[in-house]
Amino acid sequence: MGDPSATDAASLWQRLGGKIRRSPHTLRVLLAPRIRRRTQAIEGLLNRRRFSATRRSLRRRNPDGHGLVLNTRLVEPTIPSIAHWADWSLTRHGFFGDLRAQPRLLFVKAVPECLELFLDRYLPRIAATSRFVLVTGDADTTLPRQVDQRFPDYLASGLQQRLLGLLDDPRLVNWYAENLDTPLPGVTPIPLGCINSDGHIIYRRTLAQDAAIPLRQRPLKAFCAHYVREGPQWENRRTVMRLATGDWQAFVEVHEQIPYDDFFPTLQRYPFVICAGGGGLDPCPKAFTALLAGAIPIIERNPTTAAYGDLPVAYVDHWDSDSLSPARLEAWRDTLHPRFEDSAQRRAVLERMSMAHWLRRIRAHHPGA
Repeated sequence: MGDPSATDAASLWQRLGGKIRRSPHTLRVLLAPRIRRRTQAIEGLLNRRRFSATRRSLRRRNPDGHGLVLNTRLVEPTIPSIAHWADWSLTRHGFFGDLRAQPRLLFVKAVPECLELFLDRYLPRIAATSRFVLVTGDADTTLPRQVDQRFPDYLASGLQQRLLGLLDDPRLVNWYAENLDTPLPGVTPIPLGCINSDGHIIYRRTLAQDAAIPLRQRPLKAFCAHYVREGPQWENRRTVMRLATGDWQAFVEVHEQIPYDDFFPTLQRYPFVICAGGGGLDPCPKAFTALLAGAIPIIERNPTTAAYGDLPVAYVDHWDSDSLSPARLEAWRDTLHPRFEDSAQRRAVLERMSMAHWLRRIRAHHPGA
């Protein structure tokens, strides 16, 4: 059989009116950008339709987000995220919402192009008498200054000042920000949540088990596994991995390249999971996964991690050799174990991790949201 891609390319070349003889390889090279753009356009249209259909279904059938874990990232258009419940959502897939109706809850992807589009095009459409709650997320960029070292800060472009100006807007009731880098009045940090593709499945399974976690029966060790990339943004993870294989090796176990299907069962064997930040300021996606597995996340304190204050987590001020020790692990375990080992307290923790809990908190600022 011939090369199907060559046949397709040749056919497309003829339809485009090509007159010059070309080899199949040359045709593929010439037509690749056009084919890629067409493929991306089709995929973009499909994702818009998927997001829109999921949004309509969730808002109609599950308006309060019951049975779902918090997720502020739009990993896939069909995986429920907090963006699906907003009246207006400005996402990587475009704008969704009814411009004829005034919004009570808005979601904006926290990247410059979406933030500026919101400020320039959509904010002016909100009436002076309207009130709204804003949620920003779905990005590693931080707000309002932008301190993730992979991206430019927002001071030079003027975006930082424009974002801070929102706080003086009487229409804004409250702002929930993922990766908040500066404590601000009227701005509440919101966790990343559980962004795994099967996160909602794991959450429902955990709820159905309704079982206390025998935390103190697990060996007094911490789990450590981090993906470390190049660049200064990942220095914290490099430091943690260096300490885990050095000063902490007696009470920290390092795992590398765990198959995904083994990851959650592995976490269930430990009382602690080290969650060193990487992108943005949220400790890392493992924090919620660790809690679902019945383990205590160890996270570094910053303005974003105040969002974890109602959850059984252990805080360090910074990562150095003195951050962890067997004595500190034991003290944290002795303080936090009832929130895992007592069934009622365990259920309360799981409820605070839910989409329903965060939607209630957000809507409480605006009774109609």
